[in-house]
Amino acid sequence: MKKNISLLFFALVIASSPITQAEETISIGLKEVVDIALKNNLNLKIERISPEIQQNSLIVEKSVFDPNLVVEGSTLKQEPDNAATGSQLNQTTFQASVSKRFSPGTNVAVNLTVTDDDNETAGTMFGGNETTTSLVITQPLLKNRGRMVNQRNITLTGYNLKIVELSFKQRVIDTVAEAKSLYWKYYSSLELLEVQKQSLTLAQRLNAEMEEKVRLGSTPRLDLLQSKAEVASREGEVISAERDVYNNRDNLLNYIYGGLTTFGTVICKDSPSFEAVTVDEEEMQKTTLNHRTDYLTADYAVQSSQVDLVYFKNQKLPALDISGTLGINDGKTDNAGSTGYQDYSYGMVKLSIDLPIGFRKDKTNYASARLSNKQRKFALENTKNQVILDLRKSIRDMRAAYKSYQAIALARNLAEKSLEVEEGKFRHGLSTSYNVHLNQRDLSNARANEVNAAVNYQLTIIALYKAAGITLEKNNIEINEVSK
Repeated sequence: MKKNISLLFFALVIASSPITQAEETISIGLKEVVDIALKNNLNLKIERISPEIQQNSLIVEKSVFDPNLVVEGSTLKQEPDNAATGSQLNQTTFQASVSKRFSPGTNVAVNLTVTDDDNETAGTMFGGNETTTSLVITQPLLKNRGRMVNQRNITLTGYNLKIVELSFKQRVIDTVAEAKSLYWKYYSSLELLEVQKQSLTLAQRLNAEMEEKVRLGSTPRLDLLQSKAEVASREGEVISAERDVYNNRDNLLNYIYGGLTTFGTVICKDSPSFEAVTVDEEEMQKTTLNHRTDYLTADYAVQSSQVDLVYFKNQKLPALDISGTLGINDGKTDNAGSTGYQDYSYGMVKLSIDLPIGFRKDKTNYASARLSNKQRKFALENTKNQVILDLRKSIRDMRAAYKSYQAIALARNLAEKSLEVEEGKFRHGLSTSYNVHLNQRDLSNARANEVNAAVNYQLTIIALYKAAGITLEKNNIEINEVSK
């Protein structure tokens, strides 16, 4: 009766439990992993905006050379307290000026002034109007002279834009490399799980033989207990391998999709390639210095400091400016006897000098610019050395991984043959189950080592391309397409 009640209770629990929707199974390869990661990675989405912001900053800096228009107008009305003795004035003035700064430091301005007067004094009306047009050209002769000096902010902002673009490119490289690495780690965990399942199968097969021998009385029961313990141990290793599969699957999907997903089984379409990668180390060093973003960033920092060096050296000079003015005045009077407005032309040359005593501020700025330039050159050389070291290490790691895989694959083949021999000896009573278990363990370890070596070789290739700065080129990725 109690058993029936328990079964009924269990059935009710199952019936009241919600039905879990089956998780989706996907098949994915390296290209899909990279494409999905580039589309969904949150860090890339953040970094993608920075070049656009810097591009706007560059436009702002260039705007200093845009023409500038200023227009003013005014009206003046003056009435006397005593109309018999005072004078009444109505004056309208219009002023307009267009100026433009040029990169050598030259400033050109065209000015227009129009004045219209109506005067009444003691009942007499007179007045007139005049138009004055002038062209003013100002040119620094020492301080603030030259294209490099006047375009300093534009040049520095341009370098900053390149640095920001390099930062985005590096983020893309990191994303591609990490996505592919996570793919291979997940692939490795799947293969290692299969290795552990094969190891468990071997142990179970031997255990079945031991049970038969114990039943026939040809083997002590103690050997059977040892065999069962071996099976239990390998079952535990299968469980651990399954855990690693789930963890690596979640890490991969979380990274490429930018969040957790509901995918269940993920099948890897691509398998490791064991084609040897040939490298011309000297040629690759040249390629690396043209592609590594950290080296190019350090180089732009040196170029920026050299721009500052030219600028602050110029700022040590006194400000000596020359300006020339050409003007035409067109005047017209309403009263022939009035001489207030006349037609004339004029010209003027002006020379001005600004000479700070001691130039302490400008000399100090120049000294700091020289030190900064020197510091950044040292940093560039240090970065160059580190880049070459990274490349050499990556090449050695890749070559060692390839040779290691070949050796480990041979060891796995020998372990399989050794197990076959030991199993044959055991079946003819020339060996023990303990020795067979040891050979099974050796084979399982050899297979696991082969999986790890195969994946490690793929990871060293990823690291090599990243160290050389050519990850995008090797994966046929256009940075302009990614930035959209």
